[in-house]
Amino acid sequence: MITPPVPPNAPDAPIINPPTFNLAAGANGNGGQTLADLSTNSNGAIESVVLTKGNFNITRKADSKMDYSYKDYAGIAPWGTPTTDSGNTFGASGKNWSGWNRTGASTGSYLDSKN
Repeated sequence: MITPPVPPNAPDAPIINPPTFNLAAGANGNGGQTLADLSTNSNGAIESVVLTKGNFNITRKADSKMDYSYKDYAGIAPWGTPTTDSGNTFGASGKNWSGWNRTGASTGSYLDSKN
């Protein structure tokens, strides 16, 4: 007697938990600029862009300015043409970037005493 083959059972679909991101921070507002990283700005080194990847380390100093560094920073600027003083370069469109690294940067950004 010949036993017919039995089809395999489909595996269980994996349950994927998307990553979460929580941020609580005071802000004095952004200016009208699109900044991928401009350390000489007075109210934020990175603003009006979308961060899509990266490891960021930020330390608020006693004078309320910020020291910062990052590795493998990537992003896009859907609302304007971004600027940087980091020495990194933008992609062909001029509105995207990836693989940026920076160490030892300090920004003039500040938070006032109410925040």
